Amino acid sequence: MRILLVEYKNTLQDVKEEIVQIDKLIEPIVKKEVDHKMTPEDEAQLQELRRIKSALNSDKANLEYAINWMRTGRQPYSYNGIENRKAYEHKSYPPSFFNQIEAPVQGSIDEPIKGVAVEYLLKDLTEKEKDVFILISLGHSMREVADMTRMNREKVRRLYIQADIKVKKRSNLV
Repeated sequence: MRILLVEYKNTLQDVKEEIVQIDKLIEPIVKKEVDHKMTPEDEAQLQELRRIKSALNSDKANLEYAINWMRTGRQPYSYNGIENRKAYEHKSYPPSFFNQIEAPVQGSIDEPIKGVAVEYLLKDLTEKEKDVFILISLGHSMREVADMTRMNREKVRRLYIQADIKVKKRSNLV
C-alpha cells in the first residue's frame, strides 16, 4: 500500500506541474484576448488548453481524494458511514438495568443481558482504557496493573479515571 501511495503522490506532483505548464501557455493567449488581438486560431488553442486544464484539475482532485483515502483508511467526506456507527447503535436502558450489574447471580437467566450491558458500558473505551478498567475492577491494585501492562502508575491512574468517567457517562450516572 505504501508503494501505491508513493506512486499516487508522484503522479499528483506530475499533474500539478502539468497544470503550471498549461497556465504558462494560457497566459500569453489571455493577454491577447484582453488586448483584443486574438485570432480564431488563438481562440481555438485557448479553448483546447482550458479543456486540458479542466481535465488535469479533475485528475488532481481524484488523486488527492484517493491519497486521502489511502492515508487515513476512510472514505473522505463520508460522514454517514462507519464514522457515525455509534449514533445508530445507541440503545436506551432504564437506570434499573444498570443496577443489575453490581450484584450478578451465577447461572441466572439475566446473565446474557448483563453481558450486553457491560459491553454497552465499555463500548466507548480505548483498548488500553478497557484493559486498565477491567483489571482494576477485578481487584488488582494500580501498581499491579502498571506492572502487568508495563505502564507507569500515573498513566494507569489517568487511564482508569478516563475510563471511569466514560463508563459513568454511558450509564447516565454523571
